[in-house]
Amino acid sequence: SMTWMLEAAGIPSEGPLGVLKAKGLAAIHAGVMRVWLNDDSEDSAKTMAALDTSLKRVEPIARTLFARA
Repeated sequence: SMTWMLEAAGIPSEGPLGVLKAKGLAAIHAGVMRVWLNDDSEDSAKTMAALDTSLKRVEPIARTLFARA
């Protein structure tokens, strides 16, 4: 399903690099899901903060991977 999400976002997901992208997205998803399960706020602030932090953490890596694609 992560491959489908990458493709829906216009990010190529084929080949070994695509597998790496899908696994990275799955790791982000799993981490944010753990926060979401315990976030009882109406605005999901903890979940959004966790997602933002995760995306900022992987952004430099993603830029490097996408530059080589």
